[in-house]
Formats: sequence, C-alpha cells, structure tokens
Amino acid sequence: MNTIIYRPPELGDEYQISGCMWASADLWELTDGTPESVVEWVLICNPEELRDRILSDQRTLVATWNGIVVGYIAFKRGNHLSLLFVRREFSGQGIARQLFT
Repeated sequence: MNTIIYRPPELGDEYQISGCMWASADLWELTDGTPESVVEWVLICNPEELRDRILSDQRTLVATWNGIVVGYIAFKRGNHLSLLFVRREFSGQGIARQLFT
C-alpha cells in the first residue's frame, strides 16, 4: 500500500483539490441550505479560486496517496484555519491531524 505524502500544493493541483473538497463534504452540513450559501460553497471549491490560494502567501498543504489529492488544508492570516478537508474514504487515518501539524 502506498503511503500518504504531505507537500505544498502545486499549480495544476487545484482541480484535484476541488474534487477532494466535493468528495469529502456534506453540502447540507457546510451550508445553511440557502441559495446564497450554496453559491458561496461553489465559489470556494472553484479551481480558479483554489489556484489563487496556491499562488498567494497563504499557508496551504495537500496530502496525496498514489498521486491523488486526498486531503487539503489552508490557513489565512498566519494560523487561522480556513479550510480542512479529507476524502471520506481516507478518514480516521490521522491525515487531518498531520495536515494541521
């Protein structure tokens, strides 16, 4: 079995990061169900928005397994946690904890 590799995201990862976020999210838990909150979620997952995060000075990290992004974390303003997602099929393996440390 391949091990999890932790690294800064690279340009081109934004599409896999978006897929990871969608695969790990429960839309009804992340939004209040209003059209506005759903639109906001779609914007956050947009690959172009994620590319801007990768290119910014925000601290971000991905977890990959077999070349596939299975986890993602982003901080704003230093250590303020902004986003943290791990694909459901990889939950319970300590990936989020490792991304956070």
